[in-house]
Parts: sequence; structure tokens; C-alpha cells
Amino acid sequence: MAVNGSGGGFAGARSGSVRLFGRWNELVSALDPVKFEARLNRELLAANRRIGRDFQKTARKMIRQGKYVENSPITVILKGSSKPLVRDGDLFQSITYQVVSPKLVRVGVLKQKVGADAVNIARILHEGAILNATPKAKTKVWSMVAEALGRAGKLSGRSRKSVLRSAAALGGGRPTAAWVIPARPFLLAPLRDKRFQRAVFNHWKHAARRAFFGR
Repeated sequence: MAVNGSGGGFAGARSGSVRLFGRWNELVSALDPVKFEARLNRELLAANRRIGRDFQKTARKMIRQGKYVENSPITVILKGSSKPLVRDGDLFQSITYQVVSPKLVRVGVLKQKVGADAVNIARILHEGAILNATPKAKTKVWSMVAEALGRAGKLSGRSRKSVLRSAAALGGGRPTAAWVIPARPFLLAPLRDKRFQRAVFNHWKHAARRAFFGR
């Protein structure tokens, strides 16, 4: 802004002119509360979608890296792998997100997307549980273990070694009355991940910047 006047300064000025230069129109638009809120909401919705995708990517990466408690010997024999939470990809596909509003994005295993049964199983895997097995269930499980051991020769080298090592660790025992499923917080762990937290902050910061400056 430039000011031109005459008459010995502002106090005695009889005439003058004011000339504005710079990005004043953008500033006026940015300070308009209605327009700014609309822009901010639009940018936050986009940021929340990016946050949801980042969470999904981080959670799946942690599962692939096997950062959780290893499978029990029986589970290794039945699944043919010592890697926890990995089998046929169902858990991977169930980890998702939902942008609810500019201020809220839900992440996790969402019932409306995968169904109640998948949510219940995911909760058991996430938080852990103690299952009391009936005699019939124990007999069934041991039969499945024996059948899986019979198929061990068809597994790949690493998987076969894991199964045989687990069979040796089992030592000819039988499934106990109580089976302990350890907690594997595959949803909480990515939320606590420092890199993910920094990504969330940056997404929201850039959303606010774009809403104000338009870039």
C-alpha cells in the first residue's frame, strides 16, 4: 500500500490518494469465513483420505514384517507358517478406513464394510483371548494337526522346516483345555508408529495451508 499526500504531512493534508498493490484480493477472499470454511473442509476431506490410505499401508506393512508374537506350534502346523496374522489375505483386505467428515476419519476393521463375523475375529486377534476347548474340540484339533503333519512333505523348504520344528516343540503333547491367543495389536501399533503420526500431522498442516493460500 502506498500513500501520497500534500500539505505538510497527514495532520494538514488537504488531499491524498491510496494505492493498493500485492495480493489483496486473495487476502480478502482468504479472510472470508464462509469461503474459508468451505475450502478448509474440502482440503481436510482430501487429507483424511490420504491419512486412511497411509494407515492401511502401514498396518499391512507391519503384518508382512511379522512384528507380532509368533504363532504357537499347533498354529504353525495347521497353517504351515510361523508368521502371525498371515494366511489367505482376508485380514489384509479387512483393514480399511472411512472418511466420516472433515474432522473424522475412521480406521480399522469396519463392520459395515466386512461384516460382524470378520470384526469379531479381528478383535480376538487384536486383543487376544483365552478359549476353553471341549473334549470334542480338542480331539478335532489334534486330528487336524495329524493331517497337516502328513501333508508337510508338500510344503516349500522354509515352511516345511517351520512345521517340523513346531512338531518337535509340541513333543507329542495334546491340545490343552485352555488355548491362549496372544494379543497382536495390528491396528493400535500403526497408530503409535512415529512415521505415521508425522504423516498425519503433515497432511492436516498442508490442508490448512492450501485452504488459506490456495496452494
